[in-house]
Amino acid sequence: MVKDYFQDIVPPTGGSARTARKVVPSASPAPSYDEFDEEEIEDVVPPVRGIRNIPVPQSRSRGRAPIPDNDPTAGRAFSSPPRFEEQEETPRASRPWLWVLAAVLVIFVGTLGVLATRGTVVTVTPNSHVVTFDQTAQFTAYPAETAATGTLSYTMQTFELEESAVVPAQGTQHVETKASGSITVYNNHSTSPVRLIKDTRFSTPDGLIFRTPADVSIPGKTASGPGKIDITVVADEVGEKYNVGPVAKFTVPGLKGGPMYDNVYASSASAMAGGFSGDQPGVEPGAMSAAVADMRSKIEARARDILATTTSATISFPGLAQIAYQELPVTPEAGNAVRLHHKAVVTVATFPADTFSHLVAQSVSADVVGSRIIIAPGEGYGAAMLTPPGTSTPVFGSGPLPFTLSGKATLVWQVDVPELQKALAGRDEAAFPTIINGFPSIKEAHARIEPFWQSTFPENATDIRVTVKDVVAQ
Repeated sequence: MVKDYFQDIVPPTGGSARTARKVVPSASPAPSYDEFDEEEIEDVVPPVRGIRNIPVPQSRSRGRAPIPDNDPTAGRAFSSPPRFEEQEETPRASRPWLWVLAAVLVIFVGTLGVLATRGTVVTVTPNSHVVTFDQTAQFTAYPAETAATGTLSYTMQTFELEESAVVPAQGTQHVETKASGSITVYNNHSTSPVRLIKDTRFSTPDGLIFRTPADVSIPGKTASGPGKIDITVVADEVGEKYNVGPVAKFTVPGLKGGPMYDNVYASSASAMAGGFSGDQPGVEPGAMSAAVADMRSKIEARARDILATTTSATISFPGLAQIAYQELPVTPEAGNAVRLHHKAVVTVATFPADTFSHLVAQSVSADVVGSRIIIAPGEGYGAAMLTPPGTSTPVFGSGPLPFTLSGKATLVWQVDVPELQKALAGRDEAAFPTIINGFPSIKEAHARIEPFWQSTFPENATDIRVTVKDVVAQ
């Protein structure tokens, strides 16, 4: 009978070599694990006959019952095909970089959206020129109705201011004052101005007479209606009966019987005030003088503030204004005191802003041909009435008004924004410097075309936003 031989192979790991032989008949039952000691089991190397002799480490088997000592198949423990244990799937590690990438993409897309929706902007610095005026800078303005083309014209404006002050009362005093107020005089007679001399009478329907304190020139009528001017009149007599309310029509008795009587007239929108005759609480003269000076000072300050607030259409100067003061009746106050009242009627010459600035700019030899100029007031800038030697003080509205300018001012060229937008629409950015050079009113300009990948200005001119920088007066 042929016998199988198993030979233990001991790897050369040092120490004395040990061999163990075990002869097992092929028909005999396989030996149990008890026939070998632990050390011998570790030294057994399966024969290289087949895959069934490949040992499966016990530590890898899961859920298998232990082999009983009397199991007849115990010797064939290594003959079973190897069973591979299923590995539990390990959860995938989180990937925070994906979230970071997503956030970056969102920011990038949002930024592109913002850039794509931003409009094209052109920032412009206008040309400017600083000038200093002295007494040699003299100008003459003419009433708007008679001013020739190319000359400076002026019109009259009137407004009223009031102030009061409380002072100690001292006895009583007899007071007689005349009422006064503002009226509007109309000229529906001719296109030429009508001149009324000082003390011209205006009569109410009841026959109360008010007079002009100075000469008056009423502008001529135009296609839009009669010429008109606001003036102050004073009652012909003292007394409260002249404190009348608004009057629809004043007539001019001196014109009665002539063609001008029905066409030169006046009206008032507010009541006359200040008429009084009788006794009222007295005031110590020194206190009265101090209070009057303080009230007039406050009125003048308010008038300067009002006149300094110019509009885009007109220009006026405190130095070209006349103030007529009027004392109003005293009223009693608690604590043995009285309140003094002062009214002022302010009349000022006003000029059309465009014409005034253009003529002034021309006088200083500035290059203003084809340009619109504004004047930004600087240090000490103002105007004063000029009275040539041998002449009387000019009467507003009655003729030429000579004046001088003084101080510093900055002439600022006005940029024609719609024309600039039109010139840039649809043009390549390379043409920008050439286009800007064609505008003398522009000192320098910068353009930002959006979206940034575009190289031409929008086709629609209104899509180009033009920002003009403010010029600070010096």
